[in-house]
Amino acid sequence: MNVGNSSGVDTSVGIAIKMADSDFKAGQWDDSETASYIDDTTDAQDAGTNDFALTTTTNNDGFVIQCKDKFNLVGLTISQAAEGSPVFLYEYFNGTSFVTLSQVLDTPVLTGLGDTYLTFLTPSDFAPIPAGNSLATTDGLTVGYYAIRMKATTAPSTAALASVIWTAAVDDYLEKLSDGSVSILEEPDILRVLPGRSIMPYFADADEGNYAIVKYSLKSS
Repeated sequence: MNVGNSSGVDTSVGIAIKMADSDFKAGQWDDSETASYIDDTTDAQDAGTNDFALTTTTNNDGFVIQCKDKFNLVGLTISQAAEGSPVFLYEYFNGTSFVTLSQVLDTPVLTGLGDTYLTFLTPSDFAPIPAGNSLATTDGLTVGYYAIRMKATTAPSTAALASVIWTAAVDDYLEKLSDGSVSILEEPDILRVLPGRSIMPYFADADEGNYAIVKYSLKSS
C-alpha cells in the first residue's frame, strides 16, 4: 500500500483491517451500578446523531468496546463535545482485570466535534474475557471478547456523545509521515482479510488530499 499525506501537517499513517459490525460490541460503563456495562451496540454502529453516550457528567462513567479479535484502533465521530475540564483514563483487559493502556499513539479528542481516533500498541498481555470473570458474570461483558474501557475520572460538565463508532486492527504503522510525502507500507506475510472486513488506510489527520493505493489479489480458499 502506498499512502500519501496531504493533510498540511506531519501525521501518523498505517494499514488497517476494519472489523465488520458483527465483530464488535460497544456500550456504556456506569461505574455506580453492580452490572456496570449497558450494551448500546446498535447506536454505536448506526449513524444516528448524539445516540451513543461516551460519558456522563458523573466521575468514572464511560464506555467499553469489545471485539472478537485483537484490535488497536477505534474510530469515533463526535457529535456533542465534552465540556469542562475532563480527565480520561483508557484501559484494556489483561486476562484478569482492566489495567491502564500505557502505550497510546493517538488519543481521541472528545472535547471537539468530528472524527477522532484511539490508536495504541497492542499490549502483550491483551487477553479475551474468560468465563467466570466478574466482568462477564456481574458486569455483563462478553466471554471470549477483547475489551478496552474509557472512564472519565474527572467527568465533563457536558457529556460527550458520538454518532458512529468502528474498530480496526492496524497491521503496519508509521508514526510520523511528513506533509507532502509518500510512504510504502508492506506486510512481511500474506495479509488475509476475513469476510465482512476490509482493508483501509489510517491517517491520524484527515484531509481530502490524502490518498492510498492498494494492490491485492483474490483467493478462492
